[in-house]
This record gives sequence, structure tokens and C-alpha cells, in this order.
Amino acid sequence: MNFIVLCFAFVLTSALPSITSADILLEYVARKAGVTESTIGFAAIKDDRILFKGAGYSGQIDILYRRDPEGLVIVDHGKRTMMTVDEQEIERINQQARYLLPLVQSLGEQIGGLSPDQRKKWQKLLGEGIPLDMIARAAGPVVPTSVASTGEKKVAGMNCRVVQIMRGAKPVVEICFVDAAAIKVSDKDAETMCAFFDFCEGLAGKSMVVTGLFGLALPELVSFDVKGIPVELVDLSGRNMGAMTLDRIDRSSLSPDFIELPVGYRMVPLTLWP
Repeated sequence: MNFIVLCFAFVLTSALPSITSADILLEYVARKAGVTESTIGFAAIKDDRILFKGAGYSGQIDILYRRDPEGLVIVDHGKRTMMTVDEQEIERINQQARYLLPLVQSLGEQIGGLSPDQRKKWQKLLGEGIPLDMIARAAGPVVPTSVASTGEKKVAGMNCRVVQIMRGAKPVVEICFVDAAAIKVSDKDAETMCAFFDFCEGLAGKSMVVTGLFGLALPELVSFDVKGIPVELVDLSGRNMGAMTLDRIDRSSLSPDFIELPVGYRMVPLTLWP
């Protein structure tokens, strides 16, 4: 599950009820479609920080949000790298996207006329990190992205509301939210979650040039009222089909050094391409 999907899921969460105890750890199990093996990841909230550990199916990615200085750090344990994502980095990428937009649109038009063999050669040249379909979308009309509530179901023994993120008429992500009253969070941790909400919403607003580069339009979240905590997140996009489901909640106090960045990793800049 990529960072954008994970961030979007938590962007849709609202303010949480308060209790007196501090720290909370939400453990998730991630499974790819057609694969029996699973990976464990979790979201831990402590001291104005949120750590998403083992994000996605590989279990190699951690995402740290901190309020001061505000930003995200994406840690790739496989590559032993760290990457900062903040307003300054997003603006730098936006500047690159503005220059690249005409070029990518022209390339997208050419891709539409390629034979299967030619597509394979182009894909090999560009690398797997830059899907040709993504570039081809830039040549077409902007596809609107919307959010729709589609009912209720039971996940992990809890009733939850189902929300789908739609790309045009196709659902690409399905998220199920449990009533916030079922997840007890301290005042301080609730404030941190709300700060993360504001930060991600701000980044989404500043990323319009980048998303437009790939023929996408982000949904308007302000008018869509969703309350609760995501207990299940299903990727329906077709590229990384699978699901991430809440498996355990731990309210024990976390050690002061629990949410720390690793030592000895190389800092890398945020880039347009993976």
C-alpha cells in the first residue's frame, strides 16, 4: 500500500474522543491478493509524533510524522534511505512538474500508438518505477477523483462504514471506518492526529500540479464528512491489489525512544519518479 493511500485514509479521520491515558498502537495485517503470506504494520502515536511502521506489503517502509518541525520522513529499510516530505519539498516537485507537463503529455500521446512489443521496450527503458499507463493518462482528459459512502460491513468484529475513493467511475481504494468511540485516544494524541489531518490536507492542496501531471484530480475532502478510524483499507486499483486490516490495539505506554529515526541511513531528496 503506497504512502498516498495510507495518508489519504488518515486524512479522512476526524477529531477523536479523549481519555486520560496516553500512547496508542494500532496493529495492521497487510495481505496482497493471491498471496498467503502477510506482513505486520502499525501506527503508533506518542509525543506529537505518529509512526507508521511496516507500511505496505513489503514491510520495509516506515513513515514518521512529527509536528515540530512539521513534516514526514519516509524510511526505506531495504535501501537504508530516508526522505523528507514537507511543504518546501512539495513546492520544489511542483516546479519540476510544471516544466515536465508538456513533455509528459507529448510522450503520453505517443505511447497510445505503440505496439505491445514497443511498449515492452519503452517500459524497459524507463524502468518499472515509471508505468507507461501512468504517463499515457497525462495525454488524456483529467480524470476526476471523488469520495463516496457505500454502506456498512463488519471487520474484525466491529461494524464500520465503507467509503470508496473513485477515479472516474472506478473504485480504486475502499476504506472502512469504525466509530471513533471504539478507539480510545488521549487528548494529546488526538491533537497530534488532527495536526496530521491538517498537514496531509495541506499537502494534497499543494500537490495539484503533480497529480495533474498524471491526469488526476484530487477529491474535495472538506465537504465530505467521515468520522472514525480506518480498520480496513483495500487497494482496488489493479496494480497492488490487497488489503490492510486492523488486528490489534495496544494502549500500553511506549518507551521514549520508540519513535526514533534509524542511525546511519542516507538522506535522499523527494523525486517525481519512484
